[in-house]
Amino acid sequence: MDIVKARIKAHEGYRLEPYKDTLGFLTGGWGHKILGGEEVPQSEAGWQELFDKDFDIALKGANSLIQEHLRDNHTFLSDSQKAIIQGVLIEMCFQLGQAGVGKFKKMFKALGECEFSEAAKQMQDSRWYDQTPARCLELSDIIKNI
Repeated sequence: MDIVKARIKAHEGYRLEPYKDTLGFLTGGWGHKILGGEEVPQSEAGWQELFDKDFDIALKGANSLIQEHLRDNHTFLSDSQKAIIQGVLIEMCFQLGQAGVGKFKKMFKALGECEFSEAAKQMQDSRWYDQTPARCLELSDIIKNI
């Protein structure tokens, strides 16, 4: 999980002071969307605490999506393939939320059929690609190269 956390942090970047993200949401730390009434941390340690909570939410979301969409096919994947898919889904859930990632129906279908090139194509055929193309390409390349 340390590799996934490091990759998320690299993609998100760190900002102590809150800023408006590309969609206009007040954000800080490593991509934490500040909710109404939420206290804004004044230190990296405070942002780290929020990152850890956000990561746990993304992990649970990714595992739920795996259970929902890949349950029947997950046994055909090697442990390393499962870990790679889980890591990519965690990062997607961190950025897009579980509900957002759940909309990638064709990606999940391709993953379930071990059609990794098609899954990568479906990741790129999205508004997500339009919003953060470099991140989408990097993660879809990881899937394509399983």
